[in-house]
Amino acid sequence: MFDALGPATRERRLLGAILVLATVVLFFTAVGLAAAALGYFGDTMLTFFLAWLLAFIISPIVTRIVAVIPRLPRVLATVLVYSAIVVVLVFIVLLVAQALSTSITQLLASLPEIRGDIGSILAPLQGWLTGIGLGQVDLAAQALAILDNLDVVAAQLIVPLQSIAVASVGAIGTMLIVFILSIYMVIDRDAIMAFIFRLVPPSYAEEARLL
Repeated sequence: MFDALGPATRERRLLGAILVLATVVLFFTAVGLAAAALGYFGDTMLTFFLAWLLAFIISPIVTRIVAVIPRLPRVLATVLVYSAIVVVLVFIVLLVAQALSTSITQLLASLPEIRGDIGSILAPLQGWLTGIGLGQVDLAAQALAILDNLDVVAAQLIVPLQSIAVASVGAIGTMLIVFILSIYMVIDRDAIMAFIFRLVPPSYAEEARLL
């Protein structure tokens, strides 16, 4: 009897092992497909998430303004807040650009003076190197070589800067989409929240509100 049941038991165990392995393979396949789908829609999901995050930050400000000025429509309050944000961002960008332009202009204008005084400027450091036995290192000559190659370095930086500029155009377009979506989210906040709550089962309504 043992010999008759032995092969059947082994077959059942083998079948169980195959089912377990098939389940594991199916699980990892499903995870891979889900990850591929998320990767395919990752940019879109990130855009909506950033828009929601911006709307989440701006919405309380708009609500406070509407509470202070009851006759002010929410749409107008939203436009005012976003306009103020745009003005501040543009001001910061212009301020930074002006500071960089001024610094670069001053540096280029002072290059001849720096070349003439390079020896006296580096004299303390050169003396320290000489004191520790590294007097063969000529800092003045190295600094002059760097200044002579400054034009070459600047020319080499043009290509990566152009790549950054092209990438920034795409980033600006994405941020514009995020900005527009967040405006609609802030304006239609109540309608969006009501629609989301209609999708949630009534037993989980309170948890949804906390979330």
